[in-house]
Amino acid sequence: MLALSAAGCAGAGGADWLEAFAEAGIAYADKAPALMDQSFEAAVAVDSGALLEERSPLSEPQRREAMEERHAQYAAAKRHNDLLKSYFKALKRLSRADAGKDIGAAVKKLAAERNSGSSRRLSRS
Repeated sequence: MLALSAAGCAGAGGADWLEAFAEAGIAYADKAPALMDQSFEAAVAVDSGALLEERSPLSEPQRREAMEERHAQYAAAKRHNDLLKSYFKALKRLSRADAGKDIGAAVKKLAAERNSGSSRRLSRS
């Protein structure tokens, strides 16, 4: 699918546009973790207060479990961001004029990273 998308955009000026799009995606993926870290810290502060005030019937282990669940969601978002960055890197490689010989390798690498992320998610379930 990635190769077909890249090929469809490679027409007149399409490769330049595709490379610029890929670079923007990479830049986004590079900046997103800092925003995620700040969001998680804010969520912890808010949830900690809410857990103490509104969920006072919860025991300490139950409160800890709720925070651990939030942390697991945060970790999954960061793994997804890593996969997104891999996608944009592969897209950038495919935007080059000599990308024809790299398509197979780029798709295999992306699939391996995707599958690696899937196995990590399954092992945590």
